[in-house]
Amino acid sequence: MLYILSAPDKEVTALQNQLKSSGYTTHISGKWHMGSPPEHTPLKYGFMSSYGYFAGQIDPYTHRYKTGERTWHRNDELLEESGHATDLITDEAVRVIKAKHDHPFFLYIAYSVPHSPLNEPAEWVEMCPDIVEASRRWFAASVTHMDSGIERIVNALDEAGLRKDTLLIFASDNGGQESWHSQTQYEGHYADLPHTRLGDNRPLRGWKGDCYEGAIRVPAFVNWPNVISPGETDLPVHIVDWMPTLCYLADVEPNRPLPWDGQNIWPIIDGSNTQPSERILYWKTPRASAVRRGDWKLIVSNKDNHSELYDLKNDPYETNNLADQQSERRQELMALLTQVASKDRKGTGNVLAAPE
Repeated sequence: MLYILSAPDKEVTALQNQLKSSGYTTHISGKWHMGSPPEHTPLKYGFMSSYGYFAGQIDPYTHRYKTGERTWHRNDELLEESGHATDLITDEAVRVIKAKHDHPFFLYIAYSVPHSPLNEPAEWVEMCPDIVEASRRWFAASVTHMDSGIERIVNALDEAGLRKDTLLIFASDNGGQESWHSQTQYEGHYADLPHTRLGDNRPLRGWKGDCYEGAIRVPAFVNWPNVISPGETDLPVHIVDWMPTLCYLADVEPNRPLPWDGQNIWPIIDGSNTQPSERILYWKTPRASAVRRGDWKLIVSNKDNHSELYDLKNDPYETNNLADQQSERRQELMALLTQVASKDRKGTGNVLAAPE
């Protein structure tokens, strides 16, 4: 997922633009999904080198979008290339790291896995012999394949002598998908290979596309040798927090005030602030909308306007709907959701939104 800030004057101020203005070189390897060529491509939005695919998802071997459209590119120019997408994306990341760097660099790596469709080499599938369901085995194999690529990236940083000067951030954009099957997408290559079982978000509830915690509470970690001490936090943070956080660390001085969607979470990461102020989080997906304030989250169905209220501190698995017992709190959060969503619809302000 790209970290983008929409400014009131409708211009787009991207993270990579801000880092470039502060002396960083900027690179992307993998998924773009922020617009289509020729108008909306990475080099037009602050990246100095681009590689990977423009569209939302690709066949890992043909590198074609689900409609059959060509989307694989280098520096915004379409090309045909052989190889598995995971290996190619890793190769490009390693190439960027090994290049001569006269300036600090920002490298955004967005793998296609474990998003469907999955198609893994036998060497990775054979590492998961105890998983009976075929598509679950492909899912595990794809994650193992990606993990190996990340190991190569970390080793490249070590070999280049850059490890101790590099902040690594790993984050997912949403919880696991339950299943996938199509007779026609990807030129019908997967018609006889149904992905009947993919992710597993247990013990959290829900799947990708929901507003339950299994869909939106995802793992992330940061690593910076000799700077960040080992530890963990269960404080709520959001993907859009990375932009103000990285701009803070890079000493970015914007040329105009930026209405951040997120907030600088470095004090949470370095342990200097274990009790940040209460914040409001908002999600909108095809299935529902939700708002969270403190430990309380309200979910409203798009289908029938049914509302659910959960105390996430005491019920993180969302098993006890308190909407009827806590009617006053439900009404307060409903009013808050309406207020925040109105800004979303009218474009009069910035809100936090989960990827769809």
